[in-house]
Amino acid sequence: MQRQIAMSAGLLFSLWAGRVQAQTGATSDGATMQALLTEVHQLRIALEKATVVVPRMQLALQRMLAQEQKVARVSQQLQDVRKQIDAETRKQADLRQQLSSVEQMLGQDLEATRRKDLEGLLPRLKDAVADQAALQQLRAQESDAATLLQGEQAVLGDLNVQLNAFDRMLAAPDPGHQ
Repeated sequence: MQRQIAMSAGLLFSLWAGRVQAQTGATSDGATMQALLTEVHQLRIALEKATVVVPRMQLALQRMLAQEQKVARVSQQLQDVRKQIDAETRKQADLRQQLSSVEQMLGQDLEATRRKDLEGLLPRLKDAVADQAALQQLRAQESDAATLLQGEQAVLGDLNVQLNAFDRMLAAPDPGHQ
């Protein structure tokens, strides 16, 4: 980076020296010389600003890329938990349907062995329907992942604001430049 800046400065100096030499052959006007010196000074200021801002901008860009990956990873985790919640919800609905079917069958005339099997199944189905621990745990994981995702997205937004500020700094004209 510094090598590029040095090369740019050398090129600018060479152009300036050639320009000064051409100007002195045509006219040795003090105003022209002052304008050239002012331009060289502004170029030096622009190069100094670039040497300060560009590395910081590159660092912020790298951080932003890493943060985007983090946001994508947390977003995927949230989607996975939501899929698990959907599966658990469907499972609970199926268990409630089975429970309802077993209760209806027990209200009918059945042979003794079939009735005994259904009566043995009934408490297990009631326990399974009543057990909401897995769903509650998944809901807690969903809440944690959503909160984490919001935080990571906020960090990403801050980095984006930082990059925009660097961009404005590079694009802003110098106060002495006309």
